[in-house]
Amino acid sequence: MRGLLSMVLVLVTTSLLAACGVPAGAGGPTEEEEATVRIRLEDIGGDVFIEGFHLEVEFRDAGGEVLSVYDWNDDIVEADDDIRAFYEAEHVEQVPAGPVTVITRMHLGMEQPQPPCRTQLDLAPGAEAVVTVRFHPEPAGCASVELGD
Repeated sequence: MRGLLSMVLVLVTTSLLAACGVPAGAGGPTEEEEATVRIRLEDIGGDVFIEGFHLEVEFRDAGGEVLSVYDWNDDIVEADDDIRAFYEAEHVEQVPAGPVTVITRMHLGMEQPQPPCRTQLDLAPGAEAVVTVRFHPEPAGCASVELGD
């Protein structure tokens, strides 16, 4: 009797999920289906911007859906009153393997906000990419990418 009840419960749950648009077996990506993106700031040789900066990082999937948004200024905490920690920090994001777009929005102190920087990645499962965001994008571009294994 318990086996029959369990089977009915599974069928009802599966039907409800399907009615809500969730296919059977669906869930978040597994480790084998994910890749890693590391966000770093351009090394400016120990200097700091007196007026500071604001950086927002957005991750989008192949369909343009927002996976997550990260605010550097809200989440990076100065360690031991050392402002360099703010510049040397790194954000690590797990993303689904495949095409991913990283959009960064940089605003340096009293300067005008820079146009959004779009960095296209196509990551294999388990791959890692390091995206280095530049403070002044010209002439080298707004970000560089290093791909790892």
